[in-house]
Order: sequence, then C-alpha cells, then structure tokens
Amino acid sequence: MVSLNKIIEKPLSRHFLITLSIIFVIAVATLISHYLVRGVAEEWLNIEINDLKDPDSRQLLFQDDNSVIPELARQRIEEQYTTIRSREKFHLDVTIFFYSRYVTTLTVATVLAILSAVMLLFISKSGWINTNPYIINAFLTISSCATFFSIMPELYEQKINIEENKSLYVKYTKLDHETRSFVATLPVNYSSTKNQELANFIKHTDDSLAKLHILPLSLDPEAINRVDDEVNKVESQTN
Repeated sequence: MVSLNKIIEKPLSRHFLITLSIIFVIAVATLISHYLVRGVAEEWLNIEINDLKDPDSRQLLFQDDNSVIPELARQRIEEQYTTIRSREKFHLDVTIFFYSRYVTTLTVATVLAILSAVMLLFISKSGWINTNPYIINAFLTISSCATFFSIMPELYEQKINIEENKSLYVKYTKLDHETRSFVATLPVNYSSTKNQELANFIKHTDDSLAKLHILPLSLDPEAINRVDDEVNKVESQTN
C-alpha cells in the first residue's frame, strides 16, 4: 500500500496540493470578507431591516371615528400596504445581497491581482526556466483566481442589480409613507363626498404597484467570453 508521504513526494501530487491549498485560503478569505462587508451593510441599514422584519412595526393607523369608511376600501388599502411592505423588504434584501458580493469580489480580485503582479516581477527577474516550478504553479493559480473574481461583477451585473433594486426599494418606501400619511390624515367626520378621493388613492396605489412590479435580476453571459482575453494576457506574460 502506497504511503501518504510517497504520494506527497511526487511532483504532480505536490502541484495539486499547492493549488488546492491556495484555492482553500482564497475561499476562506472570501467568506470572511463577505461576512464583514455584509455585517457593515446591515449595521448601516439596521433600523430599516429591523423595521421590515417586524410585521407589527408599521401598522396602518386609521382614526377611530373612521369606522364609516367602506369596509372593502379599508381592506383593499391594508392589502396594498402588505404588498408594499413585502416588496420593500425584498428589494432591500436583494440590494444587500449584491452589494456585499460586489465589494467582496472587487476586494479579493484586487488583492489577487497585486499578488500576481508581485510574483510575476520576481519570476521575470529570475527567468521562467530558472524559477521553481511550484512558484510558477502558485502564480498561475492566483492569476486564474484573480481572473475568476474580476469577471464575476460583469457576469452577474452586480452594479446594475444594486442600483435597480436600490431604486425600487426607495420608491416602495415612498409609497409606504404615502399610504400611512393618507390614512392618518383622513377627516374625522368621514362623509360620502370623500369616496372619490378614497377611490382615487386606491387606484393610484394600484397603478404604482403595477408599474414597480419588476424583478431586476440581470446576467451577462457574454462576460464569460472575456475570460479568453484574460487568459491570453497570462499566456503573453509567461512567454
């Protein structure tokens, strides 16, 4: 039976272990970076996140004397408000999701690119033939990982997804406040003359919900083709 030491002593096995070790370290560093970035983002938005998590934090407060408001109208406004709150939370969650990954991928890609440049500098001074093959292996592995992380923001269009979901979150928040302000300022002595105003507001909210009901989750598969350009750059550096 072949011992583990004999396997490790083989050049191919050592190359494999070096590659695996580098990828493992990068993966751990990426997870830590993502955890820290997401923590900071959630700390900045702590009030909004906690508010949207608590279903009782923002209840519609109709004045007590408004019991004469048509029950169906009251129910419809409450249904609309529930929908607004749900979408508001969704777009905030998606914004944080893409933001944390966008910052993480840019940070990791930058660090790996700097490491690759430094390693390439030392390799160029010594010459590719005279350089330890394990160092070349490490350089190629780190360069490949740098390429992978640098292409991710374009592939998943993280910046676009952040901007579009952030914009929708702000618009739903505005609609949230409009609804709460409307029901809070209804006249105490509600009369039938206000039916048209109530109907107009319900229609306005319906129109706004329909207009904002989009799912901005974009991808750019063509970004994969740009990997070839990055590979060609690495190949030109090794020649």
